[in-house]
Amino acid sequence: MRGLKLKSMVLVAILLVVAYGILNWMGVEWLDSLELVFLNARTRLRGEIDHQDRVVIVAIDDRSLTHFYQHHNDPWPWSRSIYADLVERLNQLGAQTIFLDISLDTYQEEEGDQAFAETLFFNQNVVLGSLLVGSQEEFAQMDADYQNRLQSRDKHLDYRYRLQNVISSQRDLPDYFSAYMLVAPETSFMNPAFAYGSFEIGSASADGRYHDIPLIMEEEAREGLVLMPNVTILGLASYFNLDPGDYFYDMEVGKIVLGDKREVPVNNRGFFQLNYYGSEAFREISVIDLFEEEKEVAGGANKSEEKLTDIFADSMVLIGYTAQAKGLYDVRPTPFNRLESGVQIHATALENILGENYLHEAPFWQNMLLVFFAVFFLQLLWQLKNFWLSILFSVVFIGAINGLNYLLYLENIWLELFFPNLALASVLLGNSFLRVYREYTERIQTRNFFSRYVPEAVVEEILADPERINPGGEEREVTVLFSDIVGFTSIAEQLQPTELVDLLNEYLGEMATIVKQDYKGTLDKFVGDAVIAIFGAPLSGENDAERAVGAALAMQKRAQELQQQWQERGEEFSFDLGIGINTGKAVVGNIGSEERVNYTCIGDTVNLAARLEGATREQEGKILISEATYKKVKDNFLCQKVKKFRVKGKKEPVEAYQVMGKK
Repeated sequence: MRGLKLKSMVLVAILLVVAYGILNWMGVEWLDSLELVFLNARTRLRGEIDHQDRVVIVAIDDRSLTHFYQHHNDPWPWSRSIYADLVERLNQLGAQTIFLDISLDTYQEEEGDQAFAETLFFNQNVVLGSLLVGSQEEFAQMDADYQNRLQSRDKHLDYRYRLQNVISSQRDLPDYFSAYMLVAPETSFMNPAFAYGSFEIGSASADGRYHDIPLIMEEEAREGLVLMPNVTILGLASYFNLDPGDYFYDMEVGKIVLGDKREVPVNNRGFFQLNYYGSEAFREISVIDLFEEEKEVAGGANKSEEKLTDIFADSMVLIGYTAQAKGLYDVRPTPFNRLESGVQIHATALENILGENYLHEAPFWQNMLLVFFAVFFLQLLWQLKNFWLSILFSVVFIGAINGLNYLLYLENIWLELFFPNLALASVLLGNSFLRVYREYTERIQTRNFFSRYVPEAVVEEILADPERINPGGEEREVTVLFSDIVGFTSIAEQLQPTELVDLLNEYLGEMATIVKQDYKGTLDKFVGDAVIAIFGAPLSGENDAERAVGAALAMQKRAQELQQQWQERGEEFSFDLGIGINTGKAVVGNIGSEERVNYTCIGDTVNLAARLEGATREQEGKILISEATYKKVKDNFLCQKVKKFRVKGKKEPVEAYQVMGKK
């Protein structure tokens, strides 16, 4: 039985793991969405985390837009000369790398464009962002001249990833983030810039929030497999003084290696898991706050200059939109903020990599092992007999699993939480239902079973405390009563079978009532006209022997009353009742085969009680009790010792006593 239970527990754990695997393989969206909801909850519970101020955002905000429009008559889009001044100013303040989260793919006006191109030429630390043409259909709808310009601007191919451990089979290639073509910046900007690349953040995850960013982009328009770095990687290359191309993508390991500086983990589709620091976690400096001539600062310009130098020295600067103006509204929902600017997400990725603060998503096989062992161990807790203890320990165990998961998350290890909790909750509810159902059915079975043998009050005692009953056989002290009608065979010969059955049913019914109801004994069985009863099982008491002897006297009295009633009805016969009682150890329990089982007792104690009943035909007394029973009832009943006599199965003669009545 224990082996069967163990196999069942293993089978349940395996089935849930298989279900988990199938759902994951099918890519069920609600499963991913709910897991991300749990991830968001852990992120918010963890709260904001500190980081170094290596990444600074220069914000194109509403203040800047309003200022340049009102004071310089320069509406959006700004003249490129503003960007030229901005780049020079940032380099003056000590910025190490400047990253423009802005598309500059078209010619605007000669003076501003030339100023910006010259600034790029003299400041070789600027990385430009680029738009994407999503599909070939979109490309086909463009002007022919513009198509030709885009196709000819292919300098970015020099920045493509060098590949290691290349997957040779096209069929086995991952589904990378892809676009038909990268929209390169205007030629005069493209050539002098350090590099340019896609600033695409990708799509929201299943829960509608941004959890990862594509660091690898497949450009479909180019011949062969062309995997391009995101502008984030190009910015880091500039920051670490790496030449474009001094980085590679290890397809087998799933890492982007930036020289000897960083190894950036990505999933098999080239996405980098974002580890958010909080809402608007990175310092935002308005564009106009960088130019002294554009503002007045209390305390003097030197103080402001020192402060700005402290902020921007050796920093990576992102220039991007935070304005709420129409056409520039670039916000994305994150675990901390439903209206986070896109440039803050880029800053998060950069700081994650600079600080090597990677959120490691556990491999799926580890999540499967978690589900298996958690489910298996939870089922072990349900082997406890006490229902409420099982509930308590189960809740504590599930809480511990969640607590451990959260502690691992604090160490930047993301083990899945939703499906393990779903599986554990299913096992908890399933076991609760099965336990309640099983106990209900066992209660009904116990009531039906014992009601045949013992009074209703005893049945209620058993149901109130089932642990008092050993479900198998057990050895215990009992008092066994055997009764039989002396001369039953001759009586049977005088009656018709139907008359005999009616009289016997009446007689046995009266005897059963005395045993069960009046003296709280257990009716073992009827054997023809014989009645076998047990006192002390399934529940024992201090006066088991006394109740047995009392029942014997009552049975004799009732038998005489029945004879008188029958004679009044015209039945011309009489009979005596022989009763034998013995007290001692016996094996009591459900005994029988799979097809038929009875609650009964076996052992030498039972045999001697039967022999005493048989001896009543030869001895003077009609109620004979053993010496063991006599010692327990002598204070309350009048008993007379009879001669020792031999019984079958005993080498020595036995001592017995005739019960005369109550004292």
